Amino acid sequence: MLFSGLATHAAPTANTTLGPLVGATEHVGTTVVNVFRGVPFAASTGGANRWRPPQPRAPWSAPRPATANGPGCIQPHHNADVRRAPLRPPRFACPGVPRALCPS
Repeated sequence: MLFSGLATHAAPTANTTLGPLVGATEHVGTTVVNVFRGVPFAASTGGANRWRPPQPRAPWSAPRPATANGPGCIQPHHNADVRRAPLRPPRFACPGVPRALCPS
C-alpha cells in the first residue's frame, strides 16, 4: 500500500445558527488550526437590499464548504456580495503564534 504510513483526517465541521460548515485544517508553525473561510453573515447587498442596512442571511441545511475566502470588493463598499468573514474557533486560534502568522 503506497501511503500506509500517512494519517488521514476528516475536514473540520461546525454547526452554526445558519447551518453546518465544512472547513479546512492548516498548520501554523507546529500548531494545527481549524479555519472556516468565506462564511456569509448577512444577505447580499444587491437588488432590493441595495442601500439598506445589513439584512439577515437565509439559513442553509446542507453542509456548506468554508475553505476559501469570499469575493473581494471591486470598489470599496460597492460589491453586491462581500458580507463574509473567516471564522477561527477560539480553541484553535493559534495559541502562542503571532497574529500576523495565524491564517486568516
